[in-house]
Amino acid sequence: MNGNLLVTSLDEMLVQGERLLACLSDQQYAQSCAIAGGATIGAHYRHNLEHFKTMFAAANQAMIDYDDRARDLRIESERAAALDMTRDFRHALRFLSPAQMEKPVRVQSRTSYVEAAPATAASTLEREIMYAISHCVHHYALIAMIAGIQDIALPDGFGVAPSTILHHQQKATA
Repeated sequence: MNGNLLVTSLDEMLVQGERLLACLSDQQYAQSCAIAGGATIGAHYRHNLEHFKTMFAAANQAMIDYDDRARDLRIESERAAALDMTRDFRHALRFLSPAQMEKPVRVQSRTSYVEAAPATAASTLEREIMYAISHCVHHYALIAMIAGIQDIALPDGFGVAPSTILHHQQKATA
């Protein structure tokens, strides 16, 4: 059951990404935002996709290395390439088995500014999907901030955590 919920939740994040890409022009997707340190919507979206790609590779591997990303500038600057990858991931979700979801994996990532060696930890693909969703929400929030600075309208609720939306709904009905 938990695996099904996580797959559904990840698909929801990817659908949000498709909606984001549909409401932007190519220029808006790649436009640098000086107030955000020169970041672009495309850079944040690419970052999410590369985390998903790393996570999906773990379905057939024993190690997830979140630092080993391609940083593909085409995904960062071309909405069509980002949309193709998003759709590929939505398709791949259908083929994740419960056994793959529960499979133990090792995760590594550089966490220190001083130490060169990455930190490592035991995990499961299921847990890493939870991480990827949370990480995606964070970057969607940054995308929403950049869009707001650039006066770009986004779909309602974009970049807002599911728990925050629920909290606001509960407050409104109280």
